[in-house]
Amino acid sequence: MSTQPNRLSSGDLAYAIAYAGAIGSAVIATLFLILDTFSGRPLDTPMLMGSAVFLGELPSGTGPLRLDLAAGYSLVHFVMFTAVGGVFAVFAQRLRGLPKLPTVLVAGLFLTLSAGLITLDALVAPDLVAAIGLAPMVLGNLFASVGMTAFYVQAFEIGDARLSVPTTLIGDSR
Repeated sequence: MSTQPNRLSSGDLAYAIAYAGAIGSAVIATLFLILDTFSGRPLDTPMLMGSAVFLGELPSGTGPLRLDLAAGYSLVHFVMFTAVGGVFAVFAQRLRGLPKLPTVLVAGLFLTLSAGLITLDALVAPDLVAAIGLAPMVLGNLFASVGMTAFYVQAFEIGDARLSVPTTLIGDSR
């Protein structure tokens, strides 16, 4: 990314924020795509989440698959993860010399994502967590937290990380 020891350009930081948001949302989306496929209803979880967010209700589970709700929620999901990822990207970049920073990042991300899930459940659709399952949601938040932290470790060269991180969508700009 940037050759400066402690600061990234605003463009590099914006790229890191979007990249981390994409990683976090993709990790959870992939987990639920796998779980939904094995249960016989691919895309059921994003449709359920979309129904809760956009319609304020949980579907019966026997109706048709609504791709508009799944796609809409996927976009909202990416935006939420990018916002959370942005806050933690700034922390990671500014605190990169802090001992045990990866552990702090995983824990902070996990707690933040879990608080967001609890808030969504309480304010938008009570019983949402029960409908999807607490264990898969906790596991998804944990995997997303680890994935985003792994990106931060590489992008901001935290600790001994010195692997190259792509800075363009095609190839590497270095």
